This record gives sequence, C-alpha cells and structure tokens, in this order.
Amino acid sequence: MTRRVVAPLVVLVALLLVTSPSRADPLRLLVAIGHHSGLAGDVPLKHSARDATRVRDLFVQLGGVRPEDAFLMVDPTPAQVFAAIDKVAAIASGRQINDVSVLFYFSGHGDRQALHLGRERILLSDLDRKLAGVAAGLRIVVTDACRTSDLRGKGVTSTDPFSVTLDATPRASGVIRLHASADGEVAQESDELASAVFTHYWLSGLAGAADVNGDARVTFDESYAFAYSQTLFRSARASGVVQRPAVETALREGAPIVLTNTTSTTLLRFPRAADSHYIIYGVGSRTVLAELWSSSERRVALAVPPGRYIVHRRTGGHAAAAQLDLDKDQEREVHAADFHAVPEETLARKGGDLILHPNELSVGYVARTSRLYDFGHELGVRYEHAWDSFALGISGTGGTGSGASITQESTVSWLGLDGVAEVRSTIGRLVLRAGAGPRVLTLVRSFVRNDAERLALAGYNTERRFRGMALGGHALVGARLSLGSRLWLDLDARSELLGVRVNGEFTAAWSAGAGADVGLSF
Repeated sequence: MTRRVVAPLVVLVALLLVTSPSRADPLRLLVAIGHHSGLAGDVPLKHSARDATRVRDLFVQLGGVRPEDAFLMVDPTPAQVFAAIDKVAAIASGRQINDVSVLFYFSGHGDRQALHLGRERILLSDLDRKLAGVAAGLRIVVTDACRTSDLRGKGVTSTDPFSVTLDATPRASGVIRLHASADGEVAQESDELASAVFTHYWLSGLAGAADVNGDARVTFDESYAFAYSQTLFRSARASGVVQRPAVETALREGAPIVLTNTTSTTLLRFPRAADSHYIIYGVGSRTVLAELWSSSERRVALAVPPGRYIVHRRTGGHAAAAQLDLDKDQEREVHAADFHAVPEETLARKGGDLILHPNELSVGYVARTSRLYDFGHELGVRYEHAWDSFALGISGTGGTGSGASITQESTVSWLGLDGVAEVRSTIGRLVLRAGAGPRVLTLVRSFVRNDAERLALAGYNTERRFRGMALGGHALVGARLSLGSRLWLDLDARSELLGVRVNGEFTAAWSAGAGADVGLSF
C-alpha cells in the first residue's frame, strides 16, 4: 500500500476515535425501604428494617451500586419515599437512558393496589408514575409486602419459574415487577431467618446460591428461579401455607441481566456433592444468614461479609457442622474434613450458638499492682470448657512482685490456683467476657533493709522472710479476638481481693491488673 493511501486512512481512523461517543459506565440506583407497621389490622412486622438493610448492603457489595447511590429508608412517610425517588431522578439526569437502571425494594405491608406505610398508603399506580419519571432504561420493582395478618403474613397469578433475558448494561429496557407472593397468598416472615422468607432466599440466591452455571454472575432469571423454588418449599414445609413468588415483565429483551457479581469478594466455596444442603449462621446467632444446595457438577460459591460462621451441612440423612473464620476478600475452600458430626436436633436448636470446640487451653501474662507490692508479673496456664454463652475454668498461676519504702525493699513470690465462671456475648468477631471465681495462693514475702550492708558489718540480720497463704476471690472483664478458626487472643482487666495470713497475722490485700492470653479451642 502506498504512503499516499495510508496517510488518509490514518487520519480517518483518528477522526472516528475522537468523534465517536464514549460509553459511560452503567449507573445503578437503589431505593430500599423497610416499614414495620401498616393499616389497622396489620400485625407489626419484626424484620422489615433488617430486610431493607440487607438488600442495600448486598447491592453495594455485589451489585455495582455505589454507596452514595443507595438510599435506605426505615419507616418513611409517602412524602419521604417520593423525595428519595426525586433524588434518584436527579442523579440519573444527564446520563444516557440505557446506561441507567433503578431498583426499588419494599418490605412491609400492602395489598393489590397499594403499599401500606403506617396509616398512609402509596398507590402502586402512583409509584409507577413516579418511577417512570426517572430517566432509566430499566426499572425493577421488588415488593415483599404483607397482605393478611396470618402468620405475620406479608404481601399476582403465579406461574412456574421461567426464563427472563435482560441486558446487563442494560440495553434491554422496560419494567420488572417481582412480587413475594401470588394473589390471595400470604408473604411470610420467619423469626428463625430474621427475615421475610422470600427476601431471605432472593438474597441467598444473589450472593451466589442461584449461580447455576458457576460463572460468578447471578442473573435476574437465576435469582428468581432460586427464590421461587426455595420460598415455595420453605413455606409449605414450615407452615403448610403455600407462598409462590410471581413476576410481571414489560421488556424489550437483550442479553441476560446480571444483578450481582461474586468475584473480588469474601467467598465460601463448597465441594462438589449431590443434594447437600448448607445453612450458614453467624457465630453467636441463631439467625440463618444464607442457604444453598451443592452441585455434583461444580463447586458452589457464596459471597458473605467477613466474619465468623457456623456452617450446617445436611446430606444423606446426616448432619454435621464446621466453624470458619473469613477475612475481607478471602476465598475459603470448605472441605469435608472441616465438618464434625452433630445431631440434627442440636444444630436446628442452637444454630450459630453451637460450640463445636468447647475445650480451651491458653497461656497468659498479667501485669499487676497490689497492696503487697508496687508492680508484679504473673504467668498462668488456663483450661476452660464452654457451653453457649457460659464457661467454667481453672488455671494455675505463678508470679513475683516488688516494692520499696523509705527503710526497706520487699519482694513477694506466689503460686496459686484460680477457678472462674464466665458469661460471654458475641459481637461480630469479638467475644465479650465477664467472670469471677475463687483464688488461693501460697506465697513467700521477703523484706531487705536499705542499709543492709552497714547492718551486715555490725552482725545484724538484714533480711526477713515469711511464708503464708491467701484466699479470696477475683473478677475479670475483657474481650476475645479471633486469630483464626480456633486460635484467639484474650485481653482482660482483672482485680482480686484476698485475705492473707502470714506468720500468724491476718490482713486484707487487693490487686488490680491487665492481662493477655493466647489460646486454642479443641
């Protein structure tokens, strides 16, 4: 090709690159609402605020929604809801309409024509008109709304799950309305799940349980199919009252819509197996965080927040559990060796309060001050056995302390045994501890005069030594930080009050200190 031909082509390509419009990143906007009360006769809900919070958190973590574009509202008025939609519309203005999608989620009471917000209502027709004012190519409206007072019921002819293909960017446009139940059916709320049943399974699916092809992306189709089947199964099994989610669409279809992406996040990966049911609890909680079924064809993954978890496995009529700790952005492979056989009724009753490794062994150090000495050091070995939020233990200790006055210096050495009864409370990865128990010591106390050298020259005894016993009680408050699935660090503030008998004389002595223990559960 001659230089005369090449030059115009280069210029043409450059002009096309400069003048062609660049496609902006997709913009996803979210309004998540939880409202616990409704009209007269509506039974107050317990978990609607938590449902809305979980929806917001999941779409910020996995759904491509920026935190500043996610609006969470608890018990709002209709005016506040419409004001939030106006803010969403303002954010969307100026963007290409096909680059924008809006998700509106509501957990609360409602009926076929309206959402109930306390004593007020929002007509669904008015909500549709308000959302239509947002310059978005795709609008998804999800309502987990009560319709009756039965079963703390919540609220549409239902059909079986079907394929809905939408565009991930989105190039498809239109409206999806996803309902928690069909006409005439209650949308149930569960105390065990601490959630509306449909919302629980929809979010479990979006976290990865619904990822049928294992591509780390969950489409609307996948999430709906999973939520439909699991909600139907759970409602029929738990209450005998069937709940069937339903969907309405008015779309121009494109590629499948991807609602969440589970790459670059904290993941649990489960082994290949046929029909193993996994239930995930937070440690210290009896609330189910998520559920999924294994696949014999691939390893199923579930996105979870960083934290400590009890994983309950049901397979072949047998139950087992594993305790796992996950850091941010960690991928944790779950292996068969992680699980320990536990009776099904125990797992069902205790959930995340289950103690899989009740025995604890630790070594520690305490820095102390006391009436008997100015500053002391103590080392100890402790064994404890834990039951749920309670533990009993015994420890062996040994230490030394020293002090000084104008006329003499003193040292104290001791060996002892402690008993302790503790109460514990789990908050995230911290375990708060408070305990008390008896303490018994055998001790040696020595006094050396400051002018010992001069007195020694004169033939006087320069040191006095006494042996004795101490008996009393001690108390501690502190926190335990997990260092792994079974390793932990205790940081405590400690105090004691002892009755000390030395050389036939009785006196009361106190001490206070701070300690650290490193331990292993087994």
